Amino acid sequence: MGNCVQERKPQHTLFDAQELKKLNQVFDHYCDLQTDTRKNRHLSQQSFEEIFVENADFGRKFFRFLEVYGQKEKYIHRDVLFYILEVLIKDASSVNQLKNLNKIELFSLISLKSSQYINNKEELHSFKITYLDAITIINDILKIRLHGDNFQNIDEKASRAFLDSLFKSENGIIDWFELIKQLRIRLGGLSGVIKQYMKTKFFLLEKSLEIPQMNTTSYLLNEDLIFQLQLSAHETKLKGAIKLELLYSNLVHNGGFKQMVNNIIQSGLPTLILLQHEEIYEALHDKSNIQKTYTFGAISNQRWFDTALPQGDNKDCIFSLYPYFVVYQPKKDRTAKKNFCYLNTKDISKPQGIGFGLDENKFRIWIDKDLNKSTCSSEDLSYENGDLVHRHIKKLKIAVIEVWGIIPPAIEEQIEDHKIANAEPEYQQFEIYATDEIENQQHLESKADYYWSNKQQEVKIETTGTNNFYWNNAQTAKPNLQYNSTLTKSQPVINPYSNQRLSAEEQKIADQLVGINTTNYNQQQQEFITQTTITRRSNLQRPVLDFKQKTTYEQEIIPKRQDYISETKSQKHEIFGTNIVESQYPRQTTNEKVYSTNSSLNQSKGRKTADQIIQDYESRKSRRNY
Repeated sequence: MGNCVQERKPQHTLFDAQELKKLNQVFDHYCDLQTDTRKNRHLSQQSFEEIFVENADFGRKFFRFLEVYGQKEKYIHRDVLFYILEVLIKDASSVNQLKNLNKIELFSLISLKSSQYINNKEELHSFKITYLDAITIINDILKIRLHGDNFQNIDEKASRAFLDSLFKSENGIIDWFELIKQLRIRLGGLSGVIKQYMKTKFFLLEKSLEIPQMNTTSYLLNEDLIFQLQLSAHETKLKGAIKLELLYSNLVHNGGFKQMVNNIIQSGLPTLILLQHEEIYEALHDKSNIQKTYTFGAISNQRWFDTALPQGDNKDCIFSLYPYFVVYQPKKDRTAKKNFCYLNTKDISKPQGIGFGLDENKFRIWIDKDLNKSTCSSEDLSYENGDLVHRHIKKLKIAVIEVWGIIPPAIEEQIEDHKIANAEPEYQQFEIYATDEIENQQHLESKADYYWSNKQQEVKIETTGTNNFYWNNAQTAKPNLQYNSTLTKSQPVINPYSNQRLSAEEQKIADQLVGINTTNYNQQQQEFITQTTITRRSNLQRPVLDFKQKTTYEQEIIPKRQDYISETKSQKHEIFGTNIVESQYPRQTTNEKVYSTNSSLNQSKGRKTADQIIQDYESRKSRRNY
């Protein structure tokens, strides 16, 4: 009987009969996978590596922790495992040694392989760890989001940003008890995540932890930072979201502040707004400059309305991602205000822009319509006090802005519901209309819009294969130009004479006028179009015909009469026997031109429009037939 230790079951377990049955089934399942464990009915180190396949190192540390705690080498009995799982899954323990431990404390001790401190509470409260030990704990927490054989490296930048917000010195000694306290405060959703993580491993449940997938690449965000935000801002709509959809990025969209506001309002979604501020410092020992970036933002749980009234709810938050990771929740004291969010573009008597934490016309975060006037502060009456950027920085130099729509699982039903969700009566008068197309750049209302639209990077167009632009899935402003990637210099396929009720023969001639050869399209396009610059912001207009390429058509034999055709010294077009200089169609704006490197025919005197040319051609044709 004394040798049957491996068959013992917990006598006073906190698991109910159904849970205990499931645990035994899972334990037996992993025992049957290996020859030695199948015979002795215990788990080996390899068993734990298979259980935690996405983080095998944590599986080895878990095995080592249980090995020391159970005082048995090279194998783990089920009763030892079940006692530890009581703390990680249930809210209490049937073992006196473990009753005073919570999930976060036990998880951190497993990560450090420090089971010896369980038996001595006094040593546990005076336990000191190094900076690297603390990074190890945070990395194991971030790896909870992984599942299956999804082997990924954790972004240690995210771990260090969180730890640096708690302890400023990398080389210093960190108090373990203080670290656990801060983890419980800063990562409010961590305890529930650990519980669910262990359930998926030892109850064989489907993975329930959802990390929202971004529909395109982010310049400021990755999955580790999203997971940290989910743990910290666990009361926001970000928790449980299935997708993040890019609504606006100043690196992608050319519409500026207006387009950003239009996309935010039309989406009707909760939003995650990210900003990157750039600060340049002068070096002390040389003349070089040091550039430092700060990444911060806010989460709004409600849809947005273009009104000068405060909006949002008491679950919104603002945060700093880098260089320090901190989330500031709404204040809960009696003096706190509820001015969480603000959006105004219509009322000129009040500040126009997007803000968070309104306090007497001052904002904690302010994105002005004129980007150069954006500001940031360390305190307000709505959110907890603390720095988002360095305390001395008041005026923002925003380099990157990203706005992401947060899509929850039931978004399909929410989209169908067109009612205004906010219960405040003053919002009921506002309705959302489809916005007009963004105006031409020459009709910009303010210098702010000019700044936003001209701040963009140059668009690089691929010439081979299928174009896979960064903004394929983004909601761009109309018109949405489709580029032909087979051309040497990509050019929108536009015929200014389309839909002009021309006959088939006239349409063919008009196609030739704009460089479209019906028999060899791509080759003819390359002969006539050499370079095109088109800004996405402008409304599309008909281009002016300006033929600068030398004629390449074969000479068409047409009987000419001296009465109707007069010779000139300038070169003739080979089809009509005359010069084509320009049309009477509207000219392009300054950001929509067609350039060429060859000599122009604009210097000739006998100028005719395209309609006149076609009319002359028909007249000559009828005379020949006569």
